[in-house]
Amino acid sequence: MKCKNCGHEMPANAKFCEMCGTPADIEQTQLAEDDIRDDYNNFNARENNIPQGGYVNSGYPDRPYDDRYPDDRRYYSDAPGYNAPRYDDPRYNDPNLYPRDQKPRMSGQKKALIISGVALVLVIAILTGVIVYVSRTKVSAKELDEAKENFLPPAQAYEIDTTLDDPSNDNIKFKYDSRARISSCTYAVNEKTYDQSYGYNDKSRIIKIDTKYRSHTIFTKEIEYDRIDEANKFVAVDGYYIRLDDTSLGNSSSSSAVKIETAAPEPTTPRAPKAPKAPTEPPTPTEKPAPTVKVKETEKPLEGYKKLYINFLNTTSISYDYGVLIYLNDDETPELVLYASGAEVPHYVCYIKNSKVQTFKTADSHSLDYTDHGGYFSSGKYDQTGMIYYFDGSSVTTKHSYSFSFGNDEFFIDDNQLTEEEYFEIVDGYGLKTDAEDDACGKSDLTEYIRNFE
Repeated sequence: MKCKNCGHEMPANAKFCEMCGTPADIEQTQLAEDDIRDDYNNFNARENNIPQGGYVNSGYPDRPYDDRYPDDRRYYSDAPGYNAPRYDDPRYNDPNLYPRDQKPRMSGQKKALIISGVALVLVIAILTGVIVYVSRTKVSAKELDEAKENFLPPAQAYEIDTTLDDPSNDNIKFKYDSRARISSCTYAVNEKTYDQSYGYNDKSRIIKIDTKYRSHTIFTKEIEYDRIDEANKFVAVDGYYIRLDDTSLGNSSSSSAVKIETAAPEPTTPRAPKAPKAPTEPPTPTEKPAPTVKVKETEKPLEGYKKLYINFLNTTSISYDYGVLIYLNDDETPELVLYASGAEVPHYVCYIKNSKVQTFKTADSHSLDYTDHGGYFSSGKYDQTGMIYYFDGSSVTTKHSYSFSFGNDEFFIDDNQLTEEEYFEIVDGYGLKTDAEDDACGKSDLTEYIRNFE
């Protein structure tokens, strides 16, 4: 007999083809399958100590007799029965292979994916925080310079209601320490936000105010306690708002009353009248000198330009050692010249325009000679190399460069060589005879010098 499918020669009693497995006859095939299943079940029952002909239903479907994966864990169960491991099998007590709670175990690959996802989220969060922090604190040098140039102290930027305990508003915010003194101040001016922190040193009686722009300190100001007269009240000092308490000012909040006791009057008894005495000259009273009362001198109100210059000195980043007020042009407002130490260093001519202090940096200077009320000034003596400038009240322009050398008999103006006579005729014509440095004042006394300038 041949197979109907592959043509292989089969024995007469064969139920299926040994080569391709095609049943020789449907009826015969079904009988063969029943025999094979019975053999398999009897073997399984013996292995699991189940009485012949029956086993415990584990709730799982019967596995096909031709299942190629007899160890498939989907069919394992704690209950002794079909396809369950033997109790004496060491694998039975392995919770990783046969979990007792019958819950599916997460695969290692899935665990790795979840852990990787959580780690990725954490890394993204950390990077986002770092980027936000860096973007808020990283400032270019140009931006810092702009912040310094546009800075105004809070009292110049905004007026507040000094009668309130907290005069904070939409423009300016104050925070306070436990003694109701200002601990910090935040405000915006010229489209830039500034943060100020106040530090109090009761021993040295100094208030230190640090001004920051985007976490970068741009100015530091120190104010003495003695410049504040009244406790628990906002006052403006050099453009900064200050409020001190009684303890800071050393005021006593209590006073002691002195009780004067008088002796009880003695009982009066009638006495014999005395003979009148001869009249005498009344004693001349001794005049006591009036008590000396120390009256604190009232500080004169600052004129407009004085206040602007003092506030400018309190906030400028210019390095200088001394300064002086001079009259360059013919108006009534003087100009401020700031000097740095050194033989040849630039000087700064400061002037007021549109209620703001402007600065002009000269070329490296030996000195600064000028024409009083004439507008002209130079960056050196007429017998040195230098520049001649002109100030018209609102801006500075360069007129000439010049150089002088007696030894080489060379005289130049704007790179044009002249004779000695021609050179001095031009230079002398500007009247640069006054040396600003003659009346200069040291840095530590410059603010007081400006206050008292006449």
